[in-house]
Amino acid sequence: MSKRKSSAGTAHNKRKGGGRKSTAQNKPRNAQPRRSTGRKNTGRRSGRRPKNAVTAEGILRKNRRGFGFVVVEGGEDIFVAQRDLGSAMSGDLVLVELRSAGARRGKGAQRGPEGVIRKVIAPCADPLVCRFEKISDYGFAVPVDKARREDIYIDRQHTGGAQDGDLILVEIVRRPSDTHCAEGAVKQIAARHDERGADIRALVLQKGVPTAFSEEALTEAEEAAERGILPEDLAGRLDLREETVFTIDGPDSKDFDDAVSCRMTEDGHYLLGVHIADVSHYVTMDSALEREAFARGNSIYLADQVIPMLPEALSNNLCSLKPGKDRLTLSCIMEIDSSGRVLRHELAESVIRSAERLVYTDVSELLENEDPALQARYAHILPDLRCMQDLYRVLHAASEARGSLDFELSEAALTIDENGVCTDVQPAERRIANRIIEAFMIKANETVAAHFCMEKAPFLYRIHETPDIEDLTALDSFLAGFGLGLGAGGSKVTPKSLSALLDKVKDRPYGPAVSAVILRSMQKAAYDPSCLGHFGLALQYYTHFTSPIRRYCDLFIHRVIKASLHGQLDALTGRFSEAAAPAAEQASRCERIAVELERDVEKMKKAEYMAAHLGEEYSGTVSGVTSFGMYVELPNTVEGLVSLGSMEDDYYVFDESHRQLYGQRHGRTYQFGDTVKIRVAAASPEDREIDFVLA
Repeated sequence: MSKRKSSAGTAHNKRKGGGRKSTAQNKPRNAQPRRSTGRKNTGRRSGRRPKNAVTAEGILRKNRRGFGFVVVEGGEDIFVAQRDLGSAMSGDLVLVELRSAGARRGKGAQRGPEGVIRKVIAPCADPLVCRFEKISDYGFAVPVDKARREDIYIDRQHTGGAQDGDLILVEIVRRPSDTHCAEGAVKQIAARHDERGADIRALVLQKGVPTAFSEEALTEAEEAAERGILPEDLAGRLDLREETVFTIDGPDSKDFDDAVSCRMTEDGHYLLGVHIADVSHYVTMDSALEREAFARGNSIYLADQVIPMLPEALSNNLCSLKPGKDRLTLSCIMEIDSSGRVLRHELAESVIRSAERLVYTDVSELLENEDPALQARYAHILPDLRCMQDLYRVLHAASEARGSLDFELSEAALTIDENGVCTDVQPAERRIANRIIEAFMIKANETVAAHFCMEKAPFLYRIHETPDIEDLTALDSFLAGFGLGLGAGGSKVTPKSLSALLDKVKDRPYGPAVSAVILRSMQKAAYDPSCLGHFGLALQYYTHFTSPIRRYCDLFIHRVIKASLHGQLDALTGRFSEAAAPAAEQASRCERIAVELERDVEKMKKAEYMAAHLGEEYSGTVSGVTSFGMYVELPNTVEGLVSLGSMEDDYYVFDESHRQLYGQRHGRTYQFGDTVKIRVAAASPEDREIDFVLA
């Protein structure tokens, strides 16, 4: 899988409140040939609405037992009984009339408001991805998304050849009523039940992510690959083919979009070259490839699968900076002094020939452990690697001095076998080679952003704004439980003060938990035409310039740079200015989808792995405490829920002010950072959930 070069603040995994049930399989109701929903006609509707009725709009979430809840933004969920659902389905935007504001249920418990759905404002537009359950010559479609769980009857003439267990896309032909469940037709068989990767494909389809390129885009890519690099393509380019340039990536990478060079100048400065694949030379404005890149926004990396932004003829071939091959690049060459300051820089269209295709592990072993075999193998570039290591130390010191946030959170490395099954989960390595490349890319991105901000050119910036005061106040309250604080309630927080706090707790048992909560308090990074700064990196100027093979923002920026180099920026300023805001919005939206999808696939594969380890015991760390239990993270990054209902040694209550669970009888407490021993009780890949119990 291709490497991920992300910076601080790119993704924030905020845990939502509200409980969840055990992952024990929720079997669908027994399917019957008749299409009745089992609803009883109670004669409840008089057809008349009371005057001054209170209504609200929200998204319906139905339960497979028949009832549902309307989720109202900024308000309390509204319960809707089965008889009051009308023709609404899960995911629909509905108008609900409140029947009661709340009532008492048995034993004095308060229950929330109830209502009746009066209108479907907008049917759910998301693709309806289901598992087909065949019964005789008909069947039922069961949505994969648990938020849309309601059985859909598929008549025999609409099965489309689907077999039991197949993954299907369903089109609704008749909405539910008092006497009938919803009816559908198989629109597409997305994957057979035994097909490798069908589980990941289901999640991809749910998100509506495009996976097939248009014929026009494929033709453009293939024609470019066949044409290759012509002599006229080299005209006017900076020829760096005699320079020592190489790539450093993960072992499974194929889309090498960046190469580096590093040497000392006669003045004792570092000359750092960051050479990026010149994708915009092949993906021109108004082309089919451009439309595909814009629609996808980015490549998505899912376990052992990749959904590329560009066809492989470009991403893995012509644009990939393969060793020994001439490749067109866009270079940012920087002269950097011993304090990490860029003294001068040059942006140029260039041509390189990579000397080596290096992998992170080898470079780290060579630099960290002086591996003799690797030293001999890479003797011809060893001085360059040593120079890179020295420059990294300079850049890292400068980064620490300005207060750049380094959360040191463990990412997962999944091992997937030939059948697509996850067989191992381990923390991903972030060693010296990974850090070197990350630091070099950040410096290049900063330099390019500063250059074009000074020119006041239409541009896209990678922004990460100051955290909201409400989030900082909540964070300050959380930190107080550990005897820590932000000062002034968080109103004067800076990257440097947060960095100092992270450094203070990094060796404490609760350090990872504090780091995770600080991260969740951050704003989400995004793209914007305005240069608003990057809080997490403590930088005034920042962009994404280094990955045009897999990010649309970078491709857009390359066009601006090349227009500037060719003296065409003034002529194209209007067009770039008009396109910048839609491009920023689309790139940010697609990134959010990619992050959610990558997270969901990781959760699913972790649950798949733990399903093979039911009953086994492990030591873990409390990583989250909620009103419904506590989350425990194992050393391999797998996280599971210990529900309150499973904690039978005491009656535990949630102490929100101290973010801990407190046993009322024996006084036992559980809080962030505590080490506990757990047993794996259940794991559901389909629901992407893992249940632990205390051992």
